[in-house]
Amino acid sequence: MIKKTFKELLNIDDDDYKIIEMIEKDPDITHSQIAIEVEKSQPAIGARIIKLERKNLLTKQVGFNIKKVDIKVAIAFISTKDVEAVVKKIRIVLLLIMLLKFLVNLIYYALYLLQISKQLKD
Repeated sequence: MIKKTFKELLNIDDDDYKIIEMIEKDPDITHSQIAIEVEKSQPAIGARIIKLERKNLLTKQVGFNIKKVDIKVAIAFISTKDVEAVVKKIRIVLLLIMLLKFLVNLIYYALYLLQISKQLKD
């Protein structure tokens, strides 16, 4: 079995990869600035960005910058012969996370009710 590179898996070339990296580093970068760095025309960069967006390789998200708030994120690529077993384990972990969130909310609500009942007694 021949292993493919990341770029081959995504079906992108070096210029597309560079564009993604530049936008990831500075989401407000202009097409003109990218064009200078990649040595392509501004319309060519615009066309490549549209292509990357259509392939869902480049998206715009509203939210906080995880790099600036020091949140650690990991992406795991798993290779297995028993995909169903891995999927089942991931589902169990997700259910446990949901259960923990529920319990935290339940405790928060119980503390809130205790605080209200204490205020009513006073």
